[in-house]
This record gives sequence, C-alpha cells and structure tokens, in this order.
Amino acid sequence: LRLGAIDGTVTRMPDTAVNRAAFGTAGQAETGYPQIRHLHVSDAFTRATLAVVAGPAGGDKAEAEQALLDRMLAEQPQVFGPDRLWIMDRNFPGVPRITALLATGTHVLIRVKSDIRLPRIGPFAADGSYLTRLSGGGTTVTLRVVEYHIDIDGATTPEMFCLVTDLLDHTTHPAHQLAQAYRWRWDGSETALREAKSTIHDAGPGTGASLRSHHPELIRQEHAAWIVATELVHAATRSAAAIASPFRKGPRTGQPVAARHLSFTTARRILIAT
Repeated sequence: LRLGAIDGTVTRMPDTAVNRAAFGTAGQAETGYPQIRHLHVSDAFTRATLAVVAGPAGGDKAEAEQALLDRMLAEQPQVFGPDRLWIMDRNFPGVPRITALLATGTHVLIRVKSDIRLPRIGPFAADGSYLTRLSGGGTTVTLRVVEYHIDIDGATTPEMFCLVTDLLDHTTHPAHQLAQAYRWRWDGSETALREAKSTIHDAGPGTGASLRSHHPELIRQEHAAWIVATELVHAATRSAAAIASPFRKGPRTGQPVAARHLSFTTARRILIAT
C-alpha cells in the first residue's frame, strides 16, 4: 500500500468587502482577514499533490476540513483507490465519512480523540491490537484499534496514540508497522503544507495577507496557480531524485536519493533562476 496524507490549511487574503462577503473572516464581530481553506491530499513519501478542494474559511459560509473531504469524495473519487492507505489526524473521524472512504475501496489509518469510546468486540491479537465497532449517522463499521505510547522530550509521561484502521488482519499489517506508517502524516501533510506556504510572501503567523488579489474570482485563480506552481517544484525534485546517484557520504551513504531528501526551497530558487 502507498501512504497518502490528508490535511487542511487556511491562507489569508486582502480585507476587501467582496473578499469578506465571499470567504468570511477569521475573527469575531467582523474582524480578521478573510481566508480561504483548502484540503490538501498528498503522497506521504514524495509530498506530491494528488488533489485539492477549497472553500471559505470564515463566517456562515465556512467549510470545515471534514466538509471539504466530503466534497472531495464526491468531486474527485478517482483519487481514492485500493492501493492507498490514507493517514489522517483527529479532526476527521466520523462513521459516515469513514464509511464513504471505505466505499471507494481505499484504506484508512486515523488517529482518534480520547473521548471516543472503542469497545473491544473480541480478544486481543498477538500484536496487542483489537477489533471494535463504531456507530454513527445510522451506520456501523468494524475497525481495528492500534494503541501505543510516544515519549516526548520534556514530558514526564508518554503520550498515547490511538489509531483505527480497516486493515483487520494483524498478521498482514502488524501494529508496529501501522504505528510506523502514521509517523509519515507529519512529513506528508505538515511538511508539505509548510513548503507550500514558504513560497508566499508574509505567510508566517502574525503577519498580513498572504494572497494579494482583491476580488474572489482572482483569489481563486491565484490559489490555483499557487497549488500548481508548488506541485511543479515537487515534480522537479522527483525527477532529480530519479536520476541522482546514491549518497556518497554521511549517514545515508550508499542509499538512493528520495525526493524528500532534496530541499524544496533550493529547488524553487534554482527553477526561478534558470
């Protein structure tokens, strides 16, 4: 199975009346910049963008990440196939949503919040995982639960991670492999989104508008251009990695070069310069 990552982000835009009317605002009482929210679906190993859907991020028209995922399932179902295991954080669980994902034939590995009850419906497997049934929205689904602890620097007690997956066979997909797979969510989602934001002026926290257009239609064009340009940089790093010789020194000596080993910022600067 190839690992995919699903996560969302918001991007600020100039505070014009038409942008505010179309996208809402981030703050209360008509304060804060208008923002566009997009759901980013990527390949976890290469950070390649596989699909994006976007919508308003504030006000009455706001579309949460969960709603954007529902839209993606309806608008771009070809992204989800039996060869993918989708890694998601605690924002996305919901039985109808999980059921819709599984209906495409794809697979999921989702972290769940601590207040979600996971009743065990059978004995523990040899790897410590167990089966559970989740119900909601008139639907019930059987999933497998994988629990493990992570030691955090500076913390006196480890943090518990609880994952659910439709991969029920613990011999084919043992718990330790699924725990290792979940680590790729950060690289495939968080790092990919930070790389994309690094191309935008003033995209850091506490700064002004990131996008520059003053009209919703131009914002949508600018947003699409940003996503496409970012993916073109990733395509260049993938092409470079494909023809690169193995590492000659350092801890990876002799290992093949992967796209994630190459600097996104350096690649972007070289492409612009040439």
